[in-house]
Amino acid sequence: MSYQIGEVAKRVGMTVEGLRFYERRGLVKPAARSPSRYRLYGDREVQALLFVKAAQDMGFALGEIQELLALRQGKADSCEAMRDRLAGKLDAVRRKIKLLRMLEKDLASGVKRCDEQIRKGRGHECPVLDELGRA
Repeated sequence: MSYQIGEVAKRVGMTVEGLRFYERRGLVKPAARSPSRYRLYGDREVQALLFVKAAQDMGFALGEIQELLALRQGKADSCEAMRDRLAGKLDAVRRKIKLLRMLEKDLASGVKRCDEQIRKGRGHECPVLDELGRA
């Protein structure tokens, strides 16, 4: 079955411009062109786009996704290579979570300090703003 670009974009939940961007990046290409030069995509291209979107949702950048697409087609040791990439992403996510937890703690502390200052009737003197000014 063949689909025009608008149909494909709608099917995979993206814009036509986004699909064209992926095409320019070499992540997908139309299966054919109609006699009137419209891009035509098949089920294989739709599946490739869904793969790209799912990989992006897992935190992979477009360059990495190109590698994953190649792995998917190559098959040789693909699971081992994918495992290594997933482990790298997992490590990065864990580092981000750690940083976000530290940020959460700092923000909560700042809110608490401001609340205490306001409760004391000294809301015009903000220790957090003062500290940020000295940072």
